[in-house]
Amino acid sequence: MSTGEHISDEKKPETTQTTGEKLAKELAPNTKVHLLVYADRFAGSASAVVPTLRERFDGVYESVHIIPQPTMGPDTIGLPDNLGAYGDIPVMKDINHLPSPIDTWDTVTKMAHDMPMVFNVNFSQLSVLSKQFQDVLRKGKHSEYFSMFQPVSDVFPNGLSVDDLEKIHRSSPTQANLEPFARTLPFVRYEINNKPTYFWASLGSQGIDYDVMSEKGWKFVQDTFDRLEQTGAKAVCLMHFGSAVKKAGTTCFLLPETVQIVDTITQEAHKHGMTVGVLENASGEQIKQLAQHADWVYDTLTPPLLMYALLCGDAAPLAQWVYQRPENCVLLLGGQNGMEISDVMSRETEEKPLLTRKQMRRMVSRVHKNTHGEAGSVHQWLGTGRINSTLYSSLGCDDQRYLAAIALQFFLPGIPELYYVDALMGMNDVELMNQTRREPMLNRHSYSAMELNYALLRPEVQALNALARFRNTFPAFDGSAQIGYDETYGVISVLWHGHSCSARLDFDAGLIAERELGDDALQDISWRSIATITWTDSAGEHKTNDLLAHPPVYVIPEEGEVGYSDANWDGAL
Repeated sequence: MSTGEHISDEKKPETTQTTGEKLAKELAPNTKVHLLVYADRFAGSASAVVPTLRERFDGVYESVHIIPQPTMGPDTIGLPDNLGAYGDIPVMKDINHLPSPIDTWDTVTKMAHDMPMVFNVNFSQLSVLSKQFQDVLRKGKHSEYFSMFQPVSDVFPNGLSVDDLEKIHRSSPTQANLEPFARTLPFVRYEINNKPTYFWASLGSQGIDYDVMSEKGWKFVQDTFDRLEQTGAKAVCLMHFGSAVKKAGTTCFLLPETVQIVDTITQEAHKHGMTVGVLENASGEQIKQLAQHADWVYDTLTPPLLMYALLCGDAAPLAQWVYQRPENCVLLLGGQNGMEISDVMSRETEEKPLLTRKQMRRMVSRVHKNTHGEAGSVHQWLGTGRINSTLYSSLGCDDQRYLAAIALQFFLPGIPELYYVDALMGMNDVELMNQTRREPMLNRHSYSAMELNYALLRPEVQALNALARFRNTFPAFDGSAQIGYDETYGVISVLWHGHSCSARLDFDAGLIAERELGDDALQDISWRSIATITWTDSAGEHKTNDLLAHPPVYVIPEEGEVGYSDANWDGAL
């Protein structure tokens, strides 16, 4: 399918469609482009998000994933800032209470009615302010909720050794590197019946781990699904669930028992007409395992591997992963906390790292150069396992490289999801970071109506939107995909076949490496571009190697007509 050598069918491991993949197609066949957005940072208010998408981004986004906005008050279901630099982790307090600024269920219901909506849920931690845990603090072992929460002593009756503690997985690498050690302990002490009792607190002291399979724990899950079903929600994203089951002598992270519970939760969601996705920082094998038990799973490995390919000109590690990644993946290149990079180094597994420490340092050093040091230091990023920067700034505001990244994101099988700042090709908001003194705010710019208007006039944003419309409308993406890798040129190719049509992307990371050799090398590679899209439809074959000036465009046919591509598109909305 691509020039030179490609991965043959004989090399490709046998795959069978998982139960999750089948049900995902039945319940949520929409694999078009999704938008991940803070309710109050994109259109001014939660109620304005969907109308803005329908009116200003017509055909670009077909589903919205709303991020809760944590507050510092006692009525929040998000953890307060004392979790650390990346501590905005939603923890359920009350299924009837919503985080600011989504202050009413009527707002959510209207949003879900107007556009498919993904809702974040946490089924492994409850707020210390929840009625369940507050009842335990008041009544101790006499509380009806006491068995819902598992004391540390139940898992380690003889206490924890230093070796035990070091082995336990920390869900947030930032806590272990940026906060005092005492605050990184995965448990918190309370006085129960006048005796010190330690409860698991995997995400910080404001959230208490609970046993989702206990009688009260499962009742909470069912009640949550009942409430979400009333709103018309079509999908939930299961967050921070990896530490749901603890066993002595293990990492207490994504154990087989935990993965099985994901399957149970997914089956319950199906009864309510919802699909379940899992967002967890996991290794490749763990992602593949989760994909067999959930409807979809977030692919946290492709983003840093793609960044490495674009900045260092080496697509081999990326090709190694995309060839084996599950098809029911959600691919989000950037997010509110930047880009996770620790997973590709497989800290806690025996897998061979997809990137070596040397390769990782090389990539991170280039991001540091592109961002002029405004987003943190190389040492800090390697220590926390996270690059705190917008995707656009990380790539040096290079439009062609950025659009090449988006093109590969859209062509890989699964669900492409864009973070709202990345959707507008936003740069690091240093001013907001300095005002709030919180590093994640660098990547959480609040767009005014005027800024939104300006962003939509930028040719590069218009080109991105055109790519999204092409991904959403071109029939080939409803078919099947093949992935190949040309080792000679370093080109990853993704080919989609549909009914009487096809679409192919050639992602040429090798060109980036050759450009760095100097002007002499450019004489032999002038015919190449980072991303080339070739597609066929009723009008014949079309090709573009300049996604900024000439993104692919497909005109949806009227009833009785045949769709066609508009080769004369000038970039105007």
